[in-house]
Amino acid sequence: MPQQSSFVIGADHPSLPGHFPGEPIVPGAVLLDHAIELIENATRRRVTAIAAAKFNLPVTAEKTCVLTMQVKGDTVAVSAAVDGEVAFSLSAILQDVDDGQHRNPA
Repeated sequence: MPQQSSFVIGADHPSLPGHFPGEPIVPGAVLLDHAIELIENATRRRVTAIAAAKFNLPVTAEKTCVLTMQVKGDTVAVSAAVDGEVAFSLSAILQDVDDGQHRNPA
């Protein structure tokens, strides 16, 4: 069964002024980092690799990214929607870890 979670990148995030001045968008690396953190906390497993990632639309600050995660064995497929449209998607490899070894929420 798919799981959902969400996150928002604030307008004060340090990556925004340089990416791109005047019309800032959230860098893909920041989106992936937040998605991985949510995946690890939701699944209590570690993401060991990103098998594929696709960025369809730019994400701007203060927009809510709604992640839908589908775990199947050792893989997770994620779709991230902003305003009802898929902004990015990814598939990742998961590994079991001992309690306390996944990342803590920011």
